[in-house]
Amino acid sequence: RASPLLLFCVPRYARRFATDAAASGSASCVPPEPQKKRHTLLTFGYCGTRYFGLQNQGLESEEPPTVAAAVRAALLAAGFIAGSNFSPLARTKWDLASRTDRGVHACCAAASVKLETRAADVEPVGSSWQLSTSAIERINSALAAGGAADVRVFSGSGVRKRFSARDCASSRTYEYLVPLDAVGAAGGAAEFDRALRTFEGTHRFHNFASGLREREDPSRVYEGWPLAVSLRDTSSSTHRSVLTCRVHREVEVEGVPYLVLRVAGLAFVLHQIRHMVGAALAVSHGLVPRDVLLPALSSPLKVDVAPLAPGAGLLLDSVEFFDLGSGEHEVVLPREAREAMEAYKEDTLYPHIHSALHSASEQADAGQGQPSSFAGFVESLRAGRAVRYSPQDYDRLRRAAAAYSSRRAEAREEMRAKREERRRRELAAAGDEP
Repeated sequence: RASPLLLFCVPRYARRFATDAAASGSASCVPPEPQKKRHTLLTFGYCGTRYFGLQNQGLESEEPPTVAAAVRAALLAAGFIAGSNFSPLARTKWDLASRTDRGVHACCAAASVKLETRAADVEPVGSSWQLSTSAIERINSALAAGGAADVRVFSGSGVRKRFSARDCASSRTYEYLVPLDAVGAAGGAAEFDRALRTFEGTHRFHNFASGLREREDPSRVYEGWPLAVSLRDTSSSTHRSVLTCRVHREVEVEGVPYLVLRVAGLAFVLHQIRHMVGAALAVSHGLVPRDVLLPALSSPLKVDVAPLAPGAGLLLDSVEFFDLGSGEHEVVLPREAREAMEAYKEDTLYPHIHSALHSASEQADAGQGQPSSFAGFVESLRAGRAVRYSPQDYDRLRRAAAAYSSRRAEAREEMRAKREERRRRELAAAGDEP
């Protein structure tokens, strides 16, 4: 059983996992004294329906369950983290490569962590090492014993001491499952894909994320249209680079056809992908003209054309760790682990998402005032409740966007002229001008 000292070191929210795993009676859950601390990149998948996101919300509080809490408690119960090092996170250098919202799933989440291992827990791979099959099984047994059988660890790869999963992640790829019959009438799928591709590139995403707009001020308008951020705002906080955003393939889950969207980027802001999916669906249902997505992405105007799609259809598919300095991937997952992730996605996550999307629940989605069931969301699109602009409003928006674009072009031309004038003066001062 977990010792009183160990439980004293463990926050209350994780004690149930630790005590349940220890009480399972399996001696293999608690190995002998660890021999060596190793810096590890851990990969894992999960069904996120019953969790309040991936990341911890507050280590010392009686918080709702998170995936990270379940994984760390299993590592504690399996002997890979000492009770004295469980808190704070810095003691084990715990660092997540990404974050997911409440109810979102993953087949390849990743975290860097310093583990305490025995010789039997690792096996050599070239010049490095990885966690052995028995070590992975021991962690998964601890997860199941602690009531977290919906979380599964796939691999543990050796990394350098200063490796940070968050800082070293070069891109994240997500998938979103949309029922084929939810994209509108005939031709809706093609229009849906065209709308999604509009988001590729580097843009301002304050209209397609939560929490990036400034406080609403009726006096802050441009050409009669409200502003979301100041005209003088030059910060990069609203800018993100989307590498891929399109329909990737069509699959059938329990007899129902789905479009699988693939969205890859360097990093994402809160609810960005779900807002982009909501906007593309609004376009495919004829509520939003596709051309107004461009001013929403390139201007400081406030454009409400992106209802928040339910999180149940979203999953984190992969995280890449490409080092620009060396031109190589710093971490390459074992082939067996990637195959296990794909099988987990196809056999577990897709059917689970299918059930979640067809749930009759109509509860508010995490305080956002959106229906949590996909059927309720689509019905709000079909009824025209998701977007409330009129054709006249869109004309006003286009005029305001055109005026802003013209202003930007004039400003760029003025800057170019100033640079040319400064260069001419420098050449004249150096005596190079005839």
